Amino acid sequence: MGKMTYSERMDKFDAALSAAASGSDADQALVSMLADPGLDSYERIGVVAALGHTHGETGSRALREEFVAACEKFSDTSKRRQSFDRDLICACVAALTARDGPAGTDIYTAAMRHSNWIIRSYGMGALAMAGDDSAWDEIMTWLGNALQRKIGAGGRIWREVIEAIEYLARHCSEDPARNVQLILMLRDRWRYLADPGQIERWWPGIGPEGPSPDAIDLPGSHKVLLRW
Repeated sequence: MGKMTYSERMDKFDAALSAAASGSDADQALVSMLADPGLDSYERIGVVAALGHTHGETGSRALREEFVAACEKFSDTSKRRQSFDRDLICACVAALTARDGPAGTDIYTAAMRHSNWIIRSYGMGALAMAGDDSAWDEIMTWLGNALQRKIGAGGRIWREVIEAIEYLARHCSEDPARNVQLILMLRDRWRYLADPGQIERWWPGIGPEGPSPDAIDLPGSHKVLLRW
């Protein structure tokens, strides 16, 4: 019998993945697949993505372990290999966002601190969409530092600034003082925003000409959209 081609291998993998994901024990079945050391990078990412649609402590634990392992490999491997580890890290963040929501905040925050800007973007996006308020002070500090200078429109930093504002604004309801703190900081650095009109449209009244900060309902004025 001839050696299996990669196309044949992928067909076999796709069939196994589909069967595992559709079973009554999908979470455990997918975790068992992920434990196979013979999986290549694309296959690992496929299993991780499938775990984003299941539920259970087993799958969540496996995704966390995969995230940590991929981060460790990223920092100690070649540039070529880093791209695979980066994509796997991002897939873990997206899967945890979909299945665990606020419970994955520690992972989203870890991703947001990463040296790779794509991983940082995934982390910030996950915080905006689903993170709890435990990273509020850290993200507030990050935003203040980012707005020390003019932000260009359309770039990755501008997207991260928007996501940081989304995250911070969403959690102003937990502490009214946050509402005032965020609005005053943004008004002070309004000139550094790439598109202040966009911020004003999403959070009416937030700009320098707006009403008193305690009269603005930041959490209720803008809905964060799922990005993945």
